[in-house]
Amino acid sequence: MAQTLYRKSRSQRFSEILGQKQVISILRNSIQRQRLNHAYLFSGPRGTGKTSVARIFAKALNCENLQEGDACAECSACNSIRDGNAMDVIEIDAASNRGIDDIRQLRERVNYAPVSFPYKVYIIDEAHMITGPGFNALLKTLEEPPSHVVFCLCTTEPHKLPLTIISRCIRFDFQRLPADDLANHLGWIAEQEGFSISAEAAAELCNLGEGSARDAISLLEQLSVYCDGGIELTDIRELFQLVDPSQISAIVEQLHAADPSPALASWERLAASGTDAARFLLKIAGELKRLYLEQPRPKLRAALEALWQGVNLLKHDSYPTLVVELALLKAHAALVEEAVQPAAPEETQAPEEESVAPLGEAQQAEAEPAHPEEAAGEHRHRPSTGSPGVPARDS
Repeated sequence: MAQTLYRKSRSQRFSEILGQKQVISILRNSIQRQRLNHAYLFSGPRGTGKTSVARIFAKALNCENLQEGDACAECSACNSIRDGNAMDVIEIDAASNRGIDDIRQLRERVNYAPVSFPYKVYIIDEAHMITGPGFNALLKTLEEPPSHVVFCLCTTEPHKLPLTIISRCIRFDFQRLPADDLANHLGWIAEQEGFSISAEAAAELCNLGEGSARDAISLLEQLSVYCDGGIELTDIRELFQLVDPSQISAIVEQLHAADPSPALASWERLAASGTDAARFLLKIAGELKRLYLEQPRPKLRAALEALWQGVNLLKHDSYPTLVVELALLKAHAALVEEAVQPAAPEETQAPEEESVAPLGEAQQAEAEPAHPEEAAGEHRHRPSTGSPGVPARDS
C-alpha cells in the first residue's frame, strides 16, 4: 500500500524531531531520571510534532535498549509502536470519541495491567473536542490513574480545555518550526526520494507551510509528482498559482494612485488565472509591511489593517473575489486619504460690546435683594435724587 511522504518521513526518535529543543530535553531527562508524571499536555499549531513526540515518548517509556532517554527505534517494542500493533499504546481520536460513554469505556480499560510493556500509554489526539460531561468523567482518572498508566493529550486549541484538566497535566507548548531547519529537512527528504530542490524553492515551501512540517512535506510531495526533474521556484509559482513579486510591487504602486481601477483589474486577471485569494492578500500585506518598516506612516498601518481584515473574512466567506476587492478598496482609501484637513470656515466678527466686570459673590449678594417684594417696595419709596452730584430740591 502506498504511503504518503510525510508519514514515511515521520520522526522515530527524539533526536530526529525538528525544533522543540526544550520539550525534548525535559522529556529525555525525565525518562533518564525516572521522574515521570501521569499526564502530559502537548499543545501548539498543527504540524509541529505533537503526536509524533507522544509516540516517541511511548517508545522511550517501553524501549528495551534505551539510549540516554531516547528510544532505539530498533527493538520489538519500538517496532510494534511504530507499526501501530502495540496493545499497550492506545491512540484515541477525541473528535470522534468525545462523549461521556467513550470516556467511561476508557476509565474501565485503564485499570487493566499492561499486556507486554511496562507502561500503558493513552494518546488522546484533538483533546479539545471532548464534551463537558466527558471531561468531568475523565477528571478523576486523569488525577489519580494507576501507576502503570500515562496520558498524553494533544491539542491545537488548549484554551478550550477546562482549567481543571490543564492543572492536572504537565503542559508543553510547541512552537512553529524554524524556517532554516524545515528547509534543510525538505532538502534531506528530496535527496532520500531521489530528486532535488533548490534552496529558494525550499524556502518558499516553508513560507507556504507556515511553519508546519506536515503541510510543507505535503506540498513537496505534490511538486515531486508535478516536476520531471529538480524542483525550482518557478515550478512552485506555476503549480500553486503564486503571484510574481514584480506584480505585487506593481499592484502596491497602483494602490497608491488616485484611481483604484488598475489595481482591481490586476486582481481580476490574477483571479481568472486561479490565484489563491488569501495568499494574494498576504503577499500585498507583506509588501506594505516592508514599506512601513522602511518609513512608518499611519496610512500604511491603516492599509495593513484593511488587508488583515480581508484575510480573516476569507476564512468564513463564500465569495473570495469580492472580499479581496473590498479589501483593496479599503487599503486604497487609506493610502490616498488627504493628510491636510479642510480649512475651517471663517467666523463672522461679532460687534464689540462693552465689557462688564463680573461681580464677586459678596458684591452680588449685596446688589441682589433677598426678596423681590422688598426690591419693589424700595423702588417705590426711594426719593428722587435728580442728577448725580446735585442735591434734591424741597417741594
